[in-house]
Amino acid sequence: MPHLSHSDGKKIDLSFMYRDNEGKLTNQKPSISGYGVFEGPESGEYNQIEKCLNTGSWQYDYPKYLTFGTTKPKLTFSEEATKELIVELLKQPSTGKLFIEPHLKTRLRLEHNRIRYHGCQAVRHDDHIHFQLR
Repeated sequence: MPHLSHSDGKKIDLSFMYRDNEGKLTNQKPSISGYGVFEGPESGEYNQIEKCLNTGSWQYDYPKYLTFGTTKPKLTFSEEATKELIVELLKQPSTGKLFIEPHLKTRLRLEHNRIRYHGCQAVRHDDHIHFQLR
């Protein structure tokens, strides 16, 4: 879940990296399922989510219903650690495409030809990293 395309064994979802209330990196995630707690666009960032929802792509926002609850304590998205994880994934020859939302690509200052936008027909990718093996 939530992707229909994962049945070929070549697509993997990874959580973003988070910090606990003491500022330490943690393996905890903000939702029980790992989906549905979004790192949405900040003021001034491109809002692809709004664009997709306004064009009738109802499924785009669907993972918000798949959290199975949220965890405690409150966790903070770690831009630095998430960027480091993505950079390491892209160094691997077996990594094909990698999907995250456009606002996060910009915010994390990621530039790589394998980082792609998945389109409005999929679900949001600002709660996890989706990458494909070659």
